[in-house]
Amino acid sequence: MDMRIPVQHGLQFLFDSYQRKGVWEEFLTLAGPGTNWVSAYIACQLVLIDDEKAHELRKKVWHKLSGSRMFLKQSKWGFNSRVPADADSTIWVLLLASQLGIEPSRQSKSYAFIRRHIQSNGGISTYKDDRMIRLFTKLKKNISFAGWCHDHTCVTAAALSLPELADENMIRYLLDQQQGNGAWPAYWWVTSAYSTGLIAEGFCRLNNNMPEKKLSDAVEQSVNWSIQKLRSSRSFLPFELSYLLRILKCGDEQKCAYWIEYVLDELISLQSPDGSWESSALLRIPFPHTIDPATIMNWNWQGKGGGCIIQDHNRCFTTASVLYSLSLYL
Repeated sequence: MDMRIPVQHGLQFLFDSYQRKGVWEEFLTLAGPGTNWVSAYIACQLVLIDDEKAHELRKKVWHKLSGSRMFLKQSKWGFNSRVPADADSTIWVLLLASQLGIEPSRQSKSYAFIRRHIQSNGGISTYKDDRMIRLFTKLKKNISFAGWCHDHTCVTAAALSLPELADENMIRYLLDQQQGNGAWPAYWWVTSAYSTGLIAEGFCRLNNNMPEKKLSDAVEQSVNWSIQKLRSSRSFLPFELSYLLRILKCGDEQKCAYWIEYVLDELISLQSPDGSWESSALLRIPFPHTIDPATIMNWNWQGKGGGCIIQDHNRCFTTASVLYSLSLYL
């Protein structure tokens, strides 16, 4: 199956979207749309595409982020230029820098910022403490930010791809966080496929350096979870499918062959005429005090703040995620 045509079509959509505003914007929240984090994430998803447009976009995003006032002053990034810097956004910018071959020594302040968010158990919190984010949100002192300042598996999952951060403590934390069904939970996302895909990929890269079978066993469990999920339902959104495909890539080729072909067929059939895929990256915003999002029973799909689920309204976040997964099979 030739992935080049759908990948080129999707890349053109992202290129045109970026050219219109000079930035990618997604997820309309009370704080405005995501820009810095979104742009870094999308640029990272183009790493496998050997195309001049992809190279151009990735360099443009890096130059814009590295030339921003926040970076020049403090070497850290946030959801957008207004929101206080957080570990997750900064990790994705560092991942882009790493992909572009920029020496980690040039980002020492950024890495130091991330390390201040690492908890004693090895997990990384989105915010180290509530000081700046409380000032920004203007919430009263009796409102706890324990949830947003707690360790988050999905944030730690992204950091796993940075060798400067992925130590034994982090790996032990992620092994402990794996659920009995083989998936890893996500704090900021509706689907566990996001964190599970990132961790499975990270463990595959690290597996040769571990003396025991713990990582390969964890990856195999995640692959089994993905296959079981695909067996139990034939109705999936593109964003989740893209991450299930990343997990399957980490499994035994013979065991996963049928399901890989199935997901590839599904994703190609779901591509829109303009090259994009349907908005389906479902970002959720737990209340600041919420440590476990599963305790929120009634999510608001219409709002823009705590307790809400928000889609990538411009379709770029989903499209980039799908392009990465398809590019694994170029």
